[in-house]
Amino acid sequence: MQIMTSLRIIRGRGLLIATIIIHICILQLHYITEKAVWVGVSGTTNSNNTTNINGDQTSTSSTTFEYIPAPVENLIVKSAEILGYTSQNNPSGCDIWKANTTHSEIYDALSSYAKDLAEYNKAVANFQPIPDVFKSIKKGDYSVCDATRIHKDGVRGLFPSNQLSLTKNGYIEPLAPPFRSNVFCTDKRHLLSLDYLVHDFEQMCRNLKPTSRRVLIDMGAALNFHGGGGVMLRLLQQYEKFGFHFDHYYAFEVAFTEPKKVYEELLRKEYLPIYHWINTGEREEHWCVLILMHDHTVITHTKVCFKQGYRMRRAVN
Repeated sequence: MQIMTSLRIIRGRGLLIATIIIHICILQLHYITEKAVWVGVSGTTNSNNTTNINGDQTSTSSTTFEYIPAPVENLIVKSAEILGYTSQNNPSGCDIWKANTTHSEIYDALSSYAKDLAEYNKAVANFQPIPDVFKSIKKGDYSVCDATRIHKDGVRGLFPSNQLSLTKNGYIEPLAPPFRSNVFCTDKRHLLSLDYLVHDFEQMCRNLKPTSRRVLIDMGAALNFHGGGGVMLRLLQQYEKFGFHFDHYYAFEVAFTEPKKVYEELLRKEYLPIYHWINTGEREEHWCVLILMHDHTVITHTKVCFKQGYRMRRAVN
């Protein structure tokens, strides 16, 4: 039984980013840290036409799709020891974005990518909001997905550097330190900027099924975190701008907050119908996740805990 067809994970104290693709027996995972936001689409999946890393259309089965990292992501992984990322000395994640301080090939690739990313963010800012795409998809009409296209050649058309990673859900940003906006390296005010995230809304739209449910899972969901949930609000508004309105929003938070305060003071009223507040207190030295499973009639959960600082490399189970 397939639980999720596709899943993004945006994580960390400052919003780290990785990609999770869950198939029937395949799990691809980058790192596990203390906070997480999962954006997923549930429902069954058949073979789909997917744009590959070269921009060609290929038929891909949900049970065989392979994550393809961007070239610069591969370079960073291969150079991890040289860059100091395998040490316990907490090396700077910004050095690779600075000239003459690191591997020149990585710097050149990231510099080209940064220019493309700036153009992508301009295109996102200028994009005119569209209605909920799911209303048409429920009727089997996928022509609505054309309206989510941000460039005539899709997202890839805005990235001539070819430094995007490819997932079943389309193109995303390469996984690279500092796991947030590279502008943060020169301007700390961009600590919580979401401008480093690349979303392939057209491909996500085409992956939806008439029976799908759009689910957001927020791990570390304090709504009074950095300005009353401003980061999550920006993420929700961006998805809504491109026609994605979530059916469920599961919010997990360790620190206790009175439900009355959450629902009556902190939460935006328009999200009341889809919001599920789950206040799960745990010891501070551990980070725990409740993994929800269902068999169409019964919901169960498995708790997985990790000590602070524990990192789990991408694994295939």
